[in-house]
Amino acid sequence: NCKCELAASGCEGGYWVDHWIYIADMLEAFIGIYPDKIQQLLTGKEDITWFNEGAYVQPRKEKYHMRDSGPLQLNSLIETGQAAGPNLPATTLLGKLCALLAIKAVTFDYEGKAIEMEAGRPGWNDSLNGLPGLFGSSTCEAAATARLADWLLDNIKEFSETAFPNVIANLIEEVIKDVNNDKYDWARAADIRENYRKLLLENKSEEKTFINGSKLRDILKGISKRAHNAIEMSRNKKTGLLNTYYQNVPEDIKVADGKNDNCEITKFSAKPLPCYIEGQVHWLRLIKDKKKAKQIYDNVKASPLYDQQLKMYKLNECLDEWPHDIGRARTFSRGWFENESVWTHMSYKYMLELFRAGLYDEFFEDAKTMLTPFMDPKIYGRSILENSSFIASSACPDPDARGRGFVARLSGSTAEFIHMWLLMTAGAKPFTVDDNTLQFALNPVLPGDWFTSKPKNISWNNEKIVIPENSFACALLGDILLIYKNPQRSDTFGSNAVKPVKYILDGEVFQGSSVKGEYAQLIRAHKIKRIDVGLA
Repeated sequence: NCKCELAASGCEGGYWVDHWIYIADMLEAFIGIYPDKIQQLLTGKEDITWFNEGAYVQPRKEKYHMRDSGPLQLNSLIETGQAAGPNLPATTLLGKLCALLAIKAVTFDYEGKAIEMEAGRPGWNDSLNGLPGLFGSSTCEAAATARLADWLLDNIKEFSETAFPNVIANLIEEVIKDVNNDKYDWARAADIRENYRKLLLENKSEEKTFINGSKLRDILKGISKRAHNAIEMSRNKKTGLLNTYYQNVPEDIKVADGKNDNCEITKFSAKPLPCYIEGQVHWLRLIKDKKKAKQIYDNVKASPLYDQQLKMYKLNECLDEWPHDIGRARTFSRGWFENESVWTHMSYKYMLELFRAGLYDEFFEDAKTMLTPFMDPKIYGRSILENSSFIASSACPDPDARGRGFVARLSGSTAEFIHMWLLMTAGAKPFTVDDNTLQFALNPVLPGDWFTSKPKNISWNNEKIVIPENSFACALLGDILLIYKNPQRSDTFGSNAVKPVKYILDGEVFQGSSVKGEYAQLIRAHKIKRIDVGLA
């Protein structure tokens, strides 16, 4: 009897540059369980609406201000209140994502290396909260743009004709022309973006325009190419790592006459900040080649991002040569809080990407010092069953604090830990479609010494269960008891890996590496209560 209403609000004087990037993670999670429904999800219904918060990102001429210290980007957002006029007509999820990527395609910085922080806020690393004022940009969102565009191109079988509100259809058409230009032109792209926002603010139309599927495929290809080019240009040739953040320094400035302090800037040069582990995380998500991923891993290990004393990964290199203007990160001592500490959320993100890249030996070696359950509680200073916001690194001036975990606020590291656990115990895609038939196949990546050496008594759903020796037990899909049986206690990865050869579903035996058809459907529907898997 309830009515569902969107209640998103709180632009906080600006928009964070990265809040959209987790969409790709959700799509990957969805396709791992519902591979037979991804086309329907993306193109099946025109039921995705558009939320109007009543806030507006200002054009360059209104947010570029001259100060005594030089030009700054300020007051990027104004609140207009809820705009009058009709609601924009709904579109498909594919249509919404194409519109999202279209606006990202025309938000690259002057040199085309990264996505501008043009709406007043940085991204995940919010301690660089001064960087948007310094015309900052980030390669993290450039990589995320490439990742989402590539994912759609790889996973949509048929790009169907899609309806868009007129004003957004016009944006799509303009961006198609822009990304097909051989050379990126920052002023042209910014004009497209600002004109779109002006038209959107003034829009009174409820009409739709249809764009055919081939055009949508073309725009995604063009956006992907632009974003991949940005990543390639942002590679640091000396370190072999990716520049994560830039300050874009104004070079051609025209100051307005009169009392108005607005100024016009027509040229910038990109100045990279010291290296951050965050950029390597996003870069690894684009790498399909294990050898290339291993090279990035080796380069990180050889860089100041790796804490040789603690054998952990730090958030960033030393920032001492940078002004305090970049944000509160500069107010902290080295190795403490958001400056050169081991920020567990991002360190875990990096560990997750090592795993997804197939660097299993490297992952499990680093897990001994980087994952909380394997830490020494006497050094960690708290229960190894809980994560911290950050761990003081060996750069910290207080030697007693080094290696200790501190909680400054809630941390996302738990989400990354669960993601790693899911990949280790089930694999990225336990469900796939083979010849139009649903297939269930587990792909555990577990070290042999993680299996029991003797029987264990547990309580499962108020029942006493014995987990036999040489086993690994966990929950699948939340409420299915999954038990791997590994008589030799061998690794399930590497040259001598053991793999699933038999499934027992509530006592019914299935030989082979997978379960197909009706029984795969039963597993997904939670109709099976226990799965025993024989490894050999």
